Amino acid sequence: MTAWTEGRRMIQESEGVYAYTLTMGDNNWEKFQVWIDEDPDKVLHPANPNDMSESIIEGPEADVPQALAWKISGAKEEVRLVNEAQFEAMEESGVLVKGPECMVAFGGSYIPPQTEDDVTKMPIVNLNAGLEGQPGDKYRIRLYVQGGYKRLEWSKAKGTDAVAPLGEKRFKHKFSVIGDHSHWFFNDMQEVETGVYAAEVQILKSPSNFQIYRDRDFDQGFYPDEDDNILGPDDRGQGYYWKLNGEVGDVFRITFHRRVRRGEDKRSISWEHLRSEEVNFEERAKDHNYFIVGSWNGFKDCQAMKKETDENGLATSYWQEITLGDSGTETIQILLERNWLAAVHPERNLATQNDGHEILGPDDEGSGKYWAIGPGDHLSPGDHVIVHMDMKGGLPHSVWWERYDSPNIHFEYLKKGSERVFKRHMRLMGLIPWQSKDKPARLANPPEWYGSGRDREDSGVNADL
Repeated sequence: MTAWTEGRRMIQESEGVYAYTLTMGDNNWEKFQVWIDEDPDKVLHPANPNDMSESIIEGPEADVPQALAWKISGAKEEVRLVNEAQFEAMEESGVLVKGPECMVAFGGSYIPPQTEDDVTKMPIVNLNAGLEGQPGDKYRIRLYVQGGYKRLEWSKAKGTDAVAPLGEKRFKHKFSVIGDHSHWFFNDMQEVETGVYAAEVQILKSPSNFQIYRDRDFDQGFYPDEDDNILGPDDRGQGYYWKLNGEVGDVFRITFHRRVRRGEDKRSISWEHLRSEEVNFEERAKDHNYFIVGSWNGFKDCQAMKKETDENGLATSYWQEITLGDSGTETIQILLERNWLAAVHPERNLATQNDGHEILGPDDEGSGKYWAIGPGDHLSPGDHVIVHMDMKGGLPHSVWWERYDSPNIHFEYLKKGSERVFKRHMRLMGLIPWQSKDKPARLANPPEWYGSGRDREDSGVNADL
Protein backbone atom coordinates (compact mmCIF):
# COMPACT_ATOMS: atom_id res chain seq x y z
CA MET A 1 0.00 0.00 0.00
CA THR A 2 1.28 3.49 -0.74
CA ALA A 3 0.45 7.07 0.18
CA TRP A 4 2.66 8.59 -2.56
CA THR A 5 5.57 9.00 -0.22
CA GLU A 6 6.64 5.60 1.02
CA GLY A 7 5.00 2.18 0.95
CA ARG A 8 3.49 0.47 3.98
CA ARG A 9 3.39 -3.31 3.88
CA MET A 10 0.02 -5.00 4.42
CA ILE A 11 0.03 -8.10 6.62
CA GLN A 12 -1.69 -11.35 5.67
CA GLU A 13 -4.42 -12.02 8.24
CA SER A 14 -5.53 -15.30 6.64
CA GLU A 15 -5.60 -16.93 3.22
CA GLY A 16 -6.55 -14.25 0.69
CA VAL A 17 -7.04 -11.52 3.33
CA TYR A 18 -4.52 -8.68 3.72
CA ALA A 19 -4.80 -5.84 6.21
CA TYR A 20 -3.20 -2.61 7.33
CA THR A 21 -3.91 -0.27 10.25
CA LEU A 22 -3.83 3.35 9.11
CA THR A 23 -3.40 6.27 11.48
CA MET A 24 -5.44 9.28 10.36
CA GLY A 25 -3.16 12.21 9.59
CA ASP A 26 -3.45 15.94 10.23
CA ASN A 27 -5.71 16.53 7.19
CA ASN A 28 -8.35 14.15 8.62
CA TRP A 29 -8.32 12.30 5.29
CA GLU A 30 -5.92 9.91 3.63
CA LYS A 31 -5.61 8.65 0.04
CA PHE A 32 -3.98 5.41 -1.04
CA GLN A 33 -3.46 2.78 -3.73
CA VAL A 34 -2.36 -0.85 -3.36
CA TRP A 35 0.86 -1.94 -5.09
CA ILE A 36 1.43 -5.67 -5.50
CA ASP A 37 4.96 -6.66 -4.40
CA GLU A 38 5.72 -2.92 -4.06
CA ASP A 39 5.76 -2.74 -7.87
CA PRO A 40 4.49 0.56 -9.40
CA ASP A 41 3.59 -1.40 -12.53
CA LYS A 42 1.16 -3.60 -10.55
CA VAL A 43 -1.26 -1.08 -9.08
CA LEU A 44 -4.72 -1.85 -7.71
CA HIS A 45 -6.91 1.24 -7.74
CA PRO A 46 -10.56 2.41 -7.81
CA ALA A 47 -12.37 3.25 -11.04
CA ASN A 48 -12.87 6.88 -9.96
CA PRO A 49 -10.86 9.38 -7.89
CA ASN A 50 -11.68 9.43 -4.17
CA ASP A 51 -13.83 6.29 -4.33
CA MET A 52 -15.11 4.95 -1.03
CA SER A 53 -15.03 1.56 0.67
CA GLU A 54 -16.41 -1.40 -1.32
CA SER A 55 -15.92 0.37 -4.66
CA ILE A 56 -14.91 -1.52 -7.82
CA ILE A 57 -11.22 -2.48 -7.95
CA GLU A 58 -9.29 -2.00 -11.19
CA GLY A 59 -5.88 -3.50 -12.01
CA PRO A 60 -3.20 -4.54 -11.50
CA GLU A 61 -2.04 -1.95 -14.04
CA ALA A 62 0.95 0.24 -14.83
CA ASP A 63 1.06 4.04 -15.33
CA VAL A 64 -1.86 4.67 -12.97
CA PRO A 65 -2.23 8.38 -12.09
CA GLN A 66 -2.12 9.43 -8.48
CA ALA A 67 -5.68 10.79 -8.76
CA LEU A 68 -7.09 7.24 -9.02
CA ALA A 69 -6.99 6.48 -5.32
CA TRP A 70 -9.28 5.50 -2.48
CA LYS A 71 -10.01 8.17 0.12
CA ILE A 72 -10.61 7.55 3.82
CA SER A 73 -12.19 10.59 5.44
CA GLY A 74 -12.87 11.31 9.08
CA ALA A 75 -15.17 14.24 8.30
CA LYS A 76 -18.95 14.29 8.26
CA GLU A 77 -20.03 14.16 4.61
CA GLU A 78 -23.67 15.19 4.42
CA VAL A 79 -25.72 15.27 1.22
CA ARG A 80 -29.33 16.18 0.52
CA LEU A 81 -31.28 13.45 -1.27
CA VAL A 82 -33.50 14.84 -4.06
CA ASN A 83 -35.49 13.39 -6.94
CA GLU A 84 -34.81 13.75 -10.67
CA ALA A 85 -37.48 16.42 -11.20
CA GLN A 86 -36.11 18.61 -8.41
CA PHE A 87 -32.56 18.26 -9.66
CA GLU A 88 -33.54 19.17 -13.24
CA ALA A 89 -35.45 22.22 -11.97
CA MET A 90 -32.36 23.40 -10.06
CA GLU A 91 -30.18 22.95 -13.16
CA GLU A 92 -32.59 24.91 -15.36
CA SER A 93 -32.96 27.77 -12.89
CA GLY A 94 -29.30 27.84 -11.93
CA VAL A 95 -30.33 28.41 -8.31
CA LEU A 96 -28.50 26.20 -5.82
CA VAL A 97 -30.03 25.20 -2.50
CA LYS A 98 -28.12 26.31 0.59
CA GLY A 99 -26.68 23.60 2.74
CA PRO A 100 -25.33 20.16 1.82
CA GLU A 101 -24.70 19.24 -1.80
CA CYS A 102 -27.73 17.69 -3.55
CA MET A 103 -27.56 14.12 -4.82
CA VAL A 104 -30.21 12.41 -6.97
CA ALA A 105 -31.52 9.42 -5.02
CA PHE A 106 -35.15 9.13 -6.18
CA GLY A 107 -36.57 8.66 -9.66
CA GLY A 108 -39.05 10.98 -11.36
CA SER A 109 -40.88 13.19 -8.87
CA TYR A 110 -41.04 10.67 -6.02
CA ILE A 111 -41.27 12.18 -2.54
CA PRO A 112 -40.41 10.01 0.49
CA PRO A 113 -43.18 9.52 3.08
CA GLN A 114 -43.66 12.36 5.57
CA THR A 115 -41.69 14.71 3.29
CA GLU A 116 -43.06 17.79 1.54
CA ASP A 117 -42.40 18.60 -2.13
CA ASP A 118 -39.80 21.16 -1.10
CA VAL A 119 -36.12 20.70 -1.89
CA THR A 120 -35.07 22.32 1.39
CA LYS A 121 -37.09 19.72 3.31
CA MET A 122 -35.79 16.65 1.53
CA PRO A 123 -33.86 14.21 3.74
CA ILE A 124 -30.20 14.79 4.62
CA VAL A 125 -27.93 11.81 5.23
CA ASN A 126 -24.31 11.41 6.32
CA LEU A 127 -22.47 9.26 3.77
CA ASN A 128 -19.62 8.80 6.22
CA ALA A 129 -21.68 7.62 9.17
CA GLY A 130 -19.72 5.23 11.37
CA LEU A 131 -16.39 6.39 9.92
CA GLU A 132 -16.21 9.89 11.38
CA GLY A 133 -13.06 10.59 13.33
CA GLN A 134 -10.20 12.97 13.85
CA PRO A 135 -6.42 13.01 13.38
CA GLY A 136 -4.82 10.18 15.31
CA ASP A 137 -7.75 7.77 14.99
CA LYS A 138 -7.04 4.30 13.57
CA TYR A 139 -8.71 2.70 10.54
CA ARG A 140 -8.39 -0.93 9.48
CA ILE A 141 -8.07 -1.51 5.73
CA ARG A 142 -8.72 -5.03 4.43
CA LEU A 143 -8.15 -6.43 0.94
CA TYR A 144 -9.83 -9.73 0.05
CA VAL A 145 -8.38 -11.69 -2.89
CA GLN A 146 -9.65 -15.01 -4.25
CA GLY A 147 -8.65 -15.76 -7.83
CA GLY A 148 -9.91 -12.89 -9.96
CA TYR A 149 -12.21 -11.66 -7.16
CA LYS A 150 -11.03 -8.64 -5.18
CA ARG A 151 -12.74 -6.53 -2.55
CA LEU A 152 -11.41 -3.67 -0.44
CA GLU A 153 -13.09 -2.15 2.60
CA TRP A 154 -12.22 -0.27 5.77
CA SER A 155 -13.71 0.52 9.17
CA LYS A 156 -12.84 2.32 12.40
CA ALA A 157 -10.28 0.13 14.13
CA LYS A 158 -11.12 -1.44 17.48
CA GLY A 159 -9.27 -3.64 19.93
CA THR A 160 -6.10 -5.22 18.55
CA ASP A 161 -6.84 -3.74 15.09
CA ALA A 162 -6.24 -0.28 16.57
CA VAL A 163 -2.63 -1.12 17.37
CA ALA A 164 -0.24 0.34 14.79
CA PRO A 165 2.42 -2.02 13.34
CA LEU A 166 5.48 -2.36 15.58
CA GLY A 167 8.49 -0.33 14.56
CA GLU A 168 6.57 1.86 12.10
CA LYS A 169 8.06 5.33 11.96
CA ARG A 170 5.90 8.42 11.72
CA PHE A 171 6.21 9.91 8.25
CA LYS A 172 7.78 13.36 8.11
CA HIS A 173 5.73 15.63 5.86
CA LYS A 174 7.28 18.45 3.83
CA PHE A 175 5.88 21.79 2.76
CA SER A 176 6.63 23.75 -0.42
CA VAL A 177 5.85 27.19 -1.76
CA ILE A 178 4.87 27.50 -5.42
CA GLY A 179 4.22 30.66 -7.42
CA ASP A 180 5.34 33.26 -9.93
CA HIS A 181 8.78 33.43 -8.30
CA SER A 182 9.56 29.88 -9.50
CA HIS A 183 7.44 29.79 -12.68
CA TRP A 184 5.04 27.59 -10.65
CA PHE A 185 7.49 24.85 -9.79
CA PHE A 186 7.74 23.66 -6.18
CA ASN A 187 10.25 25.40 -3.90
CA ASP A 188 10.75 23.31 -0.72
CA MET A 189 10.53 25.02 2.66
CA GLN A 190 12.77 24.27 5.65
CA GLU A 191 11.30 23.28 9.01
CA VAL A 192 12.86 25.87 11.32
CA GLU A 193 11.04 24.56 14.39
CA THR A 194 8.27 22.06 15.04
CA GLY A 195 5.38 22.89 12.71
CA VAL A 196 7.04 26.06 11.33
CA TYR A 197 8.31 26.12 7.73
CA ALA A 198 10.17 28.89 5.91
CA ALA A 199 11.64 29.70 2.49
CA GLU A 200 13.29 32.67 0.79
CA VAL A 201 11.92 33.65 -2.63
CA GLN A 202 12.94 36.31 -5.15
CA ILE A 203 10.04 37.79 -7.10
CA LEU A 204 10.23 37.91 -10.90
CA LYS A 205 7.08 39.99 -11.44
CA SER A 206 4.94 42.33 -9.39
CA PRO A 207 2.70 41.41 -7.74
CA SER A 208 3.93 37.84 -7.31
CA ASN A 209 1.32 35.19 -6.44
CA PHE A 210 1.99 32.06 -4.40
CA GLN A 211 0.40 29.13 -2.56
CA ILE A 212 1.59 26.46 -0.09
CA TYR A 213 1.45 22.70 -0.70
CA ARG A 214 2.21 19.68 1.45
CA ASP A 215 4.32 16.83 0.01
CA ARG A 216 4.19 18.47 -3.46
CA ASP A 217 0.68 17.09 -3.74
CA PHE A 218 -1.88 19.19 -5.66
CA ASP A 219 -4.61 17.66 -3.49
CA GLN A 220 -3.03 19.29 -0.43
CA GLY A 221 -2.95 22.98 -1.23
CA PHE A 222 -3.29 25.87 1.23
CA TYR A 223 -4.60 29.21 -0.04
CA PRO A 224 -6.53 32.30 1.18
CA ASP A 225 -10.22 33.09 0.82
CA GLU A 226 -11.57 36.59 0.23
CA ASP A 227 -11.22 37.38 3.94
CA ASP A 228 -7.63 36.05 4.12
CA ASN A 229 -8.62 32.94 6.06
CA ILE A 230 -6.33 30.00 5.25
CA LEU A 231 -8.28 27.29 3.44
CA GLY A 232 -7.25 23.73 2.59
CA PRO A 233 -5.65 21.32 2.35
CA ASP A 234 -7.51 20.45 -0.84
CA ASP A 235 -7.42 20.87 -4.63
CA ARG A 236 -9.82 23.82 -4.88
CA GLY A 237 -7.35 26.69 -4.71
CA GLN A 238 -7.29 27.66 -8.39
CA GLY A 239 -7.37 31.46 -8.60
CA TYR A 240 -6.82 32.06 -4.85
CA TYR A 241 -3.34 33.34 -3.99
CA TRP A 242 -1.32 35.30 -1.50
CA LYS A 243 0.45 38.28 -3.11
CA LEU A 244 3.95 39.60 -2.59
CA ASN A 245 3.88 43.30 -3.47
CA GLY A 246 7.32 44.62 -4.31
CA GLU A 247 9.76 45.29 -7.11
CA VAL A 248 11.28 42.67 -9.40
CA GLY A 249 14.35 41.32 -7.58
CA ASP A 250 12.99 41.80 -4.05
CA VAL A 251 13.69 38.83 -1.76
CA PHE A 252 11.05 37.80 0.77
CA ARG A 253 11.05 35.25 3.56
CA ILE A 254 7.74 33.32 3.71
CA THR A 255 6.89 31.56 6.98
CA PHE A 256 4.05 29.03 7.25
CA HIS A 257 2.90 27.53 10.55
CA ARG A 258 0.66 24.49 10.89
CA ARG A 259 0.09 22.34 13.92
CA VAL A 260 -2.76 19.92 14.56
CA ARG A 261 -3.29 19.01 18.18
CA ARG A 262 -6.30 17.52 19.98
CA GLY A 263 -8.49 17.98 16.94
CA GLU A 264 -7.62 21.67 16.53
CA ASP A 265 -5.87 22.67 13.28
CA LYS A 266 -3.89 25.86 13.85
CA ARG A 267 -2.30 27.55 10.85
CA SER A 268 -0.86 30.98 10.03
CA ILE A 269 1.26 32.59 7.33
CA SER A 270 3.47 35.67 7.18
CA TRP A 271 6.24 37.15 5.07
CA GLU A 272 8.86 39.87 5.35
CA HIS A 273 11.03 41.78 2.91
CA LEU A 274 14.73 40.89 3.36
CA ARG A 275 16.66 42.61 0.57
CA SER A 276 16.77 43.45 -3.14
CA GLU A 277 19.00 41.75 -5.71
CA GLU A 278 19.27 42.04 -9.48
CA VAL A 279 17.63 39.16 -11.33
CA ASN A 280 19.77 37.51 -14.01
CA PHE A 281 17.01 36.08 -16.19
CA GLU A 282 19.50 34.86 -18.81
CA GLU A 283 21.44 32.79 -16.28
CA ARG A 284 18.22 31.38 -14.83
CA ALA A 285 17.08 30.37 -18.32
CA LYS A 286 20.25 28.44 -19.23
CA ASP A 287 18.80 25.10 -18.19
CA HIS A 288 15.24 25.81 -19.33
CA ASN A 289 13.54 23.58 -21.88
CA TYR A 290 10.37 24.47 -23.74
CA PHE A 291 7.73 22.16 -25.21
CA ILE A 292 5.01 22.80 -27.77
CA VAL A 293 1.47 21.42 -27.40
CA GLY A 294 -1.39 21.73 -29.82
CA SER A 295 -4.75 20.72 -31.21
CA TRP A 296 -3.32 18.07 -33.58
CA ASN A 297 -3.42 15.56 -30.70
CA GLY A 298 -5.91 17.21 -28.37
CA PHE A 299 -3.13 18.90 -26.34
CA LYS A 300 -2.21 15.50 -24.90
CA ASP A 301 1.49 15.15 -25.72
CA CYS A 302 4.30 17.69 -25.57
CA GLN A 303 6.99 17.93 -28.23
CA ALA A 304 10.41 19.19 -27.14
CA MET A 305 11.50 22.31 -29.02
CA LYS A 306 15.04 22.52 -30.40
CA LYS A 307 17.24 25.12 -28.70
CA GLU A 308 19.57 27.58 -30.44
CA THR A 309 22.28 29.13 -28.24
CA ASP A 310 24.98 31.78 -28.58
CA GLU A 311 28.69 31.43 -27.80
CA ASN A 312 27.98 31.87 -24.08
CA GLY A 313 25.46 29.05 -24.00
CA LEU A 314 22.51 31.41 -23.66
CA ALA A 315 19.32 30.42 -25.49
CA THR A 316 18.51 32.73 -28.39
CA SER A 317 15.54 30.83 -29.81
CA TYR A 318 13.53 27.60 -29.81
CA TRP A 319 11.80 25.90 -32.74
CA GLN A 320 9.76 22.83 -33.65
CA GLU A 321 8.14 21.46 -36.82
CA ILE A 322 4.43 20.60 -36.91
CA THR A 323 2.03 19.47 -39.65
CA LEU A 324 -1.38 21.06 -40.24
CA GLY A 325 -4.31 18.66 -40.00
CA ASP A 326 -7.32 18.30 -42.28
CA SER A 327 -8.91 21.52 -40.99
CA GLY A 328 -5.91 23.59 -42.12
CA THR A 329 -5.82 25.27 -38.68
CA GLU A 330 -4.00 24.33 -35.49
CA THR A 331 -3.97 26.05 -32.09
CA ILE A 332 -0.81 25.94 -29.98
CA GLN A 333 0.75 26.91 -26.69
CA ILE A 334 4.31 26.59 -25.37
CA LEU A 335 5.13 25.15 -21.93
CA LEU A 336 8.22 25.52 -19.77
CA GLU A 337 9.34 22.01 -18.74
CA ARG A 338 5.92 20.56 -19.67
CA ASN A 339 4.30 22.58 -16.87
CA TRP A 340 0.78 23.85 -17.68
CA LEU A 341 1.21 26.39 -14.88
CA ALA A 342 4.22 27.81 -16.76
CA ALA A 343 2.73 28.51 -20.19
CA VAL A 344 3.96 30.97 -22.81
CA HIS A 345 0.83 32.36 -24.46
CA PRO A 346 -0.66 35.38 -26.24
CA GLU A 347 -2.58 38.01 -24.30
CA ARG A 348 -5.82 36.90 -26.02
CA ASN A 349 -7.19 33.72 -27.51
CA LEU A 350 -6.68 32.69 -31.16
CA ALA A 351 -3.98 35.27 -31.73
CA THR A 352 -2.18 35.23 -35.08
CA GLN A 353 1.44 36.10 -35.73
CA ASN A 354 0.76 39.50 -37.33
CA ASP A 355 -1.97 41.00 -35.14
CA GLY A 356 0.33 42.90 -32.76
CA HIS A 357 -0.52 40.94 -29.60
CA GLU A 358 1.72 40.78 -26.52
CA ILE A 359 3.61 37.61 -25.54
CA LEU A 360 3.06 36.61 -21.89
CA GLY A 361 4.56 34.00 -19.58
CA PRO A 362 5.76 31.61 -18.59
CA ASP A 363 2.95 31.87 -16.03
CA ASP A 364 -0.28 30.25 -14.84
CA GLU A 365 -2.61 32.49 -16.86
CA GLY A 366 -2.56 30.59 -20.17
CA SER A 367 -5.96 28.90 -19.84
CA GLY A 368 -8.02 29.63 -22.96
CA LYS A 369 -5.27 31.67 -24.65
CA TYR A 370 -3.75 30.04 -27.73
CA TRP A 371 -2.11 30.96 -31.01
CA ALA A 372 -4.01 30.00 -34.18
CA ILE A 373 -1.83 28.80 -37.06
CA GLY A 374 -3.50 28.86 -40.47
CA PRO A 375 -5.89 31.81 -40.59
CA GLY A 376 -4.34 34.43 -42.89
CA ASP A 377 -1.10 32.43 -43.30
CA HIS A 378 -1.84 31.06 -46.79
CA LEU A 379 -1.37 27.50 -45.55
CA SER A 380 -3.20 24.31 -46.53
CA PRO A 381 -3.99 21.01 -44.79
CA GLY A 382 -0.89 18.82 -44.70
CA ASP A 383 1.56 21.72 -44.90
CA HIS A 384 4.63 21.55 -42.70
CA VAL A 385 5.19 24.56 -40.46
CA ILE A 386 8.11 25.52 -38.22
CA VAL A 387 7.11 27.38 -35.06
CA HIS A 388 9.80 29.74 -33.70
CA MET A 389 10.07 31.34 -30.27
CA ASP A 390 12.74 34.04 -30.02
CA MET A 391 14.26 34.89 -26.63
CA LYS A 392 15.39 38.25 -25.27
CA GLY A 393 16.96 38.75 -21.87
CA GLY A 394 16.22 35.15 -20.90
CA LEU A 395 12.47 35.49 -21.51
CA PRO A 396 10.21 34.70 -24.51
CA HIS A 397 10.09 37.73 -26.79
CA SER A 398 8.20 36.68 -29.94
CA VAL A 399 6.44 33.65 -31.41
CA TRP A 400 6.12 33.25 -35.16
CA TRP A 401 5.88 30.50 -37.78
CA GLU A 402 6.61 29.81 -41.43
CA ARG A 403 5.83 27.18 -44.04
CA TYR A 404 8.52 24.52 -44.39
CA ASP A 405 9.21 22.39 -47.47
CA SER A 406 10.02 19.20 -45.61
CA PRO A 407 12.23 16.68 -47.50
CA ASN A 408 10.03 13.92 -46.06
CA ILE A 409 6.77 15.27 -47.41
CA HIS A 410 6.71 12.76 -50.33
CA PHE A 411 6.53 9.93 -47.79
CA GLU A 412 3.37 11.49 -46.38
CA TYR A 413 1.85 11.70 -49.87
CA LEU A 414 2.61 8.00 -50.39
CA LYS A 415 1.12 7.16 -47.00
CA LYS A 416 -2.09 9.09 -47.65
CA GLY A 417 -2.37 7.60 -51.13
CA SER A 418 -2.00 4.08 -49.75
CA GLU A 419 -4.65 4.79 -47.13
CA ARG A 420 -7.06 6.04 -49.81
CA VAL A 421 -6.49 2.93 -51.96
CA PHE A 422 -7.01 0.68 -48.93
CA LYS A 423 -10.23 2.42 -47.91
CA ARG A 424 -11.56 2.32 -51.50
CA HIS A 425 -10.94 -1.43 -51.74
CA MET A 426 -12.68 -1.93 -48.38
CA ARG A 427 -15.73 -0.02 -49.63
CA LEU A 428 -15.84 -2.01 -52.89
CA MET A 429 -15.81 -5.27 -50.91
CA GLY A 430 -18.41 -4.00 -48.43
CA LEU A 431 -15.97 -4.10 -45.49
CA ILE A 432 -15.47 -1.52 -42.77
CA PRO A 433 -11.96 -1.67 -41.18
CA TRP A 434 -11.36 -1.73 -37.44
CA GLN A 435 -11.55 1.74 -35.89
CA SER A 436 -11.78 1.17 -32.14
CA LYS A 437 -13.07 -1.24 -29.51
CA ASP A 438 -16.52 0.29 -29.94
CA LYS A 439 -16.27 0.15 -33.76
CA PRO A 440 -14.65 -3.18 -34.69
CA ALA A 441 -14.18 -4.48 -38.24
CA ARG A 442 -17.58 -5.36 -39.76
CA LEU A 443 -19.65 -5.70 -42.95
CA ALA A 444 -21.17 -2.53 -44.37
CA ASN A 445 -24.42 -4.26 -45.36
CA PRO A 446 -24.60 -7.64 -43.58
CA PRO A 447 -27.26 -10.10 -44.88
CA GLU A 448 -30.14 -11.02 -42.57
CA TRP A 449 -28.67 -14.45 -41.79
CA TYR A 450 -25.22 -13.10 -40.86
CA GLY A 451 -24.41 -13.90 -37.25
CA SER A 452 -27.87 -15.29 -36.46
CA GLY A 453 -27.04 -19.02 -36.40
CA ARG A 454 -23.28 -19.20 -36.13
CA ASP A 455 -23.35 -21.39 -33.05
CA ARG A 456 -25.73 -23.99 -34.51
CA GLU A 457 -24.21 -27.35 -35.33
CA ASP A 458 -26.03 -27.52 -38.67
CA SER A 459 -24.57 -24.24 -39.90
CA GLY A 460 -21.50 -26.02 -41.19
CA VAL A 461 -19.36 -23.10 -40.08
CA ASN A 462 -16.97 -23.01 -37.16
CA ALA A 463 -18.40 -20.54 -34.63
CA ASP A 464 -14.96 -19.07 -34.05
CA LEU A 465 -14.42 -18.08 -37.68
